[in-house]
Amino acid sequence: MGTITYTKETVCYTRTDREELYADLYIPEKGAGTTPLLVMIHGGAWKAGSKEMNQEWGPFLAQQGYCVMSIDYRLATPEYATWPGVTEDVRAALAYMGERAAEYHVDPKRVGLIGDSCGAHLSILLGLEEDFSQSVRAIVGVYGVYDVKQWWEHTQTSRTDDPVRLFMGGTPSDMPDAYLEASPMYRLEQALQKGQMKETPFLVVWGDEDEVVSCQQSKDFVQLLERYQVPHRAIEYPGHKHFWFSILPWLEGGGIGDEPNTQLIPELLDFLQDSLK
Repeated sequence: MGTITYTKETVCYTRTDREELYADLYIPEKGAGTTPLLVMIHGGAWKAGSKEMNQEWGPFLAQQGYCVMSIDYRLATPEYATWPGVTEDVRAALAYMGERAAEYHVDPKRVGLIGDSCGAHLSILLGLEEDFSQSVRAIVGVYGVYDVKQWWEHTQTSRTDDPVRLFMGGTPSDMPDAYLEASPMYRLEQALQKGQMKETPFLVVWGDEDEVVSCQQSKDFVQLLERYQVPHRAIEYPGHKHFWFSILPWLEGGGIGDEPNTQLIPELLDFLQDSLK
């Protein structure tokens, strides 16, 4: 596929009780038909990060013929737990584009979700939403958080900012049911047991030296997909940790020309081509 010209727009896609939330749209030139939509959800432990983290992926994927929406969402603070409100944000993003499908020349029935770290967590929860589950044709999770309670346990010894408690508004012992509802592993298994989501393909990617989100999370998630015979591809990059998929101002790397993104690009494009085109 040749390189396609694109335009960029920044839009306010929803308003919460506290703020306006924005998205960067990377819109390929109109061709003969409609284009698939990719929604990109950034990581940052639910308390940091922004749509600008995908500033290289957005143009690149638009040039391949995808309409890309990279979103901001409400972020947790010590005074403001964002679960479950943040799920309203990601739902609103997809609804915004669905309502404007003709304007942006996208096919609302061909949607891919791409998230890294906590963005992978939110991507899967969005894919499970009943209103959108038939539209989401592909989900990409990069070093994702798939078991929220497990990550809370991990962060108790690996960091001091307690991001899961900030996000959830309490500990697993305070709110066990909420931790289950917030966990993609649990929610997806519940859906699969009902015969839902069986046809949605997943691309699961991680580095084998990840100490921020244990790579065991990704491996356990892949085992779940295998157990229910969900179509998926799994890629482990030896020697790589966390924070390499997207741009972080305080870290080197994260660009599409950096490793292992250079290795991931052909795998990602092949997966999206098979799933969405």
